[in-house]
Amino acid sequence: MLWIEKYRPDGLDAILGEEHIKQQLQYFADSGSFPHLLLSGPRGSGKTTALDSFLKLIYQDHVAENVTVIPSGTLFSQGRAYLEANPKFTPLYQKSQSVLSNFKYIVRWHASLKPLNREFRVIVFDCADALSHDAQNGLRRTMERFSSTCRFIFVTTQPAALISPIRSRTLPLSFLPIES
Repeated sequence: MLWIEKYRPDGLDAILGEEHIKQQLQYFADSGSFPHLLLSGPRGSGKTTALDSFLKLIYQDHVAENVTVIPSGTLFSQGRAYLEANPKFTPLYQKSQSVLSNFKYIVRWHASLKPLNREFRVIVFDCADALSHDAQNGLRRTMERFSSTCRFIFVTTQPAALISPIRSRTLPLSFLPIES
């Protein structure tokens, strides 16, 4: 086990700094609902840790069944090889289609799944700045269509890389570098 994984905070209260973001996420967890989110900040600022803790508060023991994480940078850099090798996406992968078509199909499929213990599922786009403009335009329409049953969370170091229609449909939460 990596040192960073061993000592990763396991709850929002254990995260240092970012009080306004922790309060906002706690409020969403208490209410049981939240809008589409855009988490941005430099690498190592706690975006993923805060998101993991938040999703555990929302879904408790059903995080794996209700949350789909799409590593956008890896998917678009490795393309077909990634889709063929990843057991989560292999059953949905269509060899005759482009990576972009497969991406849109996979997102629509996961967005349309019925959630287990909440009114909505979550799709997380890690390294969202790696999404092409065509992929982002497809996501915009998918966000509109499935907004009642699926929430989208974009995690990025460069929020300006996302098109304005996506940024306008999300609540931005900006993380600052951790003070040493």
